[in-house]
Order: sequence, then structure tokens, then C-alpha cells
Amino acid sequence: MVIHLDHSMASDMGCETRAYLKYALKKEMKGGSEEKSAMVAGSLVHEWLEKWMAETWEQNPHETLRHLYDAHFPEPPSEERLSFLNISRVLGRVYELRDTWPWVGVLQTESLFDISLGPIASEIHVFGRIDGVVQMGDGSVYALEHKTTGSIDDLWRNQWRTSAQLIGYWWATQQLYPECQVRGVLVNAIELSKLPPYDGNMEKKCSKHSVKYKECQFRHVKQEILGPFSFNRHHLDAWHGTMIAYAEKLQDMGTYELKQGMYHMAQEGMFTYTNRSNLCAACQFQPFCFTLGRNPNAVAQVMQNRAHHIDAESICRERPQVYTHKAYGYLNGE
Repeated sequence: MVIHLDHSMASDMGCETRAYLKYALKKEMKGGSEEKSAMVAGSLVHEWLEKWMAETWEQNPHETLRHLYDAHFPEPPSEERLSFLNISRVLGRVYELRDTWPWVGVLQTESLFDISLGPIASEIHVFGRIDGVVQMGDGSVYALEHKTTGSIDDLWRNQWRTSAQLIGYWWATQQLYPECQVRGVLVNAIELSKLPPYDGNMEKKCSKHSVKYKECQFRHVKQEILGPFSFNRHHLDAWHGTMIAYAEKLQDMGTYELKQGMYHMAQEGMFTYTNRSNLCAACQFQPFCFTLGRNPNAVAQVMQNRAHHIDAESICRERPQVYTHKAYGYLNGE
């Protein structure tokens, strides 16, 4: 049994129907790879940050972003906040703030892992991708997770204090670096909101800063390093036990035939809320559950076999050289 440790895991665990379709039947909705624009933008930012932190720019940062943006968005997204101009201005400011980041070195970027929960559950594996492993001046090590959102507020910030994903990344980083003092997880939060002025008039005076927007627009960019989020043995024991119980539940689900499964699986997503909506709101299986009434006969028509998103052969077995996060040049090409 293999469990994917990512941002969607909590949603998978929160609804039996979703877990059954995704893990027991290994299905996804046809067209499921066509992500929402906000998720595509998040992937774009992650890839740009990875190239920066690993110092693998093909061109300068601005040209690299242009290349990545065109590859991720063959058609321009409808949301203005996700336009190239807006994203480039946001990331331009993020780039300018690089010297304020608390770590002094990057041990690894895009750390892929596939680790057993053993010894009592050696057949259960957790796989995932940690955005970075960074080192502080005192030698301590932290996992780093990049997060993009439309709005950084207290509700959004506080969710990471009890995040199963972050606890799992802390655990995985300990396994990858057993000789290091892995103290917790940092979240690099970047807000992808539309920057003012909303009518595009840069000569207009900003009511907040009392200067023209062309002079203060960068001050409206919100990027924060959240944490460090530290966990203890009690957190890890609870996480470990819950993961094992979840895997056993998934294995039990696999014994049900399709029609039995649709009859037995609960639909808790309607009753489970995260942030501002229930789990069903953003679930890929929503059309199947609500439009098609979870009709077993419709599965073959609207679903396809789920692709395994991490190639086992590409799992990191050796660590690259130590990178520093100091890069050169400016996003605006100057």
C-alpha cells in the first residue's frame, strides 16, 4: 500500500468515497490532469523557485519565468491575478527579498522520497516531494514547503500548525538526513493576488502609502516565511498511528467490488469543512457524486486509471552538493 503525502491527503482521508475511487479503484476523472488555473500557477511558481534555489537558471530569472509561464499556460488564464505581468511583478519582489530569508544554505531541492512506515508496518509506504531542505547558521536543518494562495490571512496561516503534510515532511526529512538535527518545517508563503491599481493606472495615488502606485506597487506584494513549525514525539506517534489505520482502511476498501463500494462508502465530504468550503467543493469527483448520483455504471464513462505521479526510479537516493540560495541577476532582466 502506497500513500501519497501531499496537500490533498487530508481531503482524501476526509471522505470514504473519494479515497475509495482514488486508492482502491485507482481512478481519476477524465480530464483530471487539466488542473485549475490556480493550481497550474502554483506548479509554475514551485518550478521557478526550484530552479532559483538549485541555481539552475537556463537564462536570467525573468526569461526563465517567461519560458515556464508559456509552457504552463498555452492559453492565457481568465484571472488577471494569474497573468504573466502580475505574477512576474509578485515574483520580482519575492526575488528582491531573498537576502531576508533565514537559511544560509540549501541541502536539497525537490526531494523525492518513498519511505516505509515500518518496522511494524513495513508494507505501507509514504511517497511525496519536499520542496527543499535548508540549513540555518547554527547547523540545524528544516524542511521547506512553498505555498501559493490567493490570500494570506490568519485562517490560512494557522492551518499549518496542525498539518499532517508538514508533520510527514518533518518525519521524511529525518529519514533522509538521520545525521542532522531536523527541527521542523518552514513554509514559504506567496500571495498571488492582483496588485493594485486595479484599473492599471500607475500614476494614481495610493491611499495607503500616499504616493503613486508606480512607486509603491512592490509594497503590496505579500510574501512571508511562516514557522518554524516544530513537532514532538507525541505528534509523530499520532501521525504514524493514523497513517497506519488509514492504510489498513484503504486495504479493506480494496476488497469491495464497484457496486458494493458505492453502496458501503460514506460521503463525508459534504459534512467536512476546510477553510471556507466543504471537501466536495474542490473535489474532482464532484460531478460523479452529485450529477451522476454515484452511479457505478458511469465510472467507465467518466473516469480513467489514475497516473502515478512519481516515478519510483527517480526517487532521490543520493544527495547533490550543498547549494546556497544566493542567486544573481534580477527578475526584471536588469
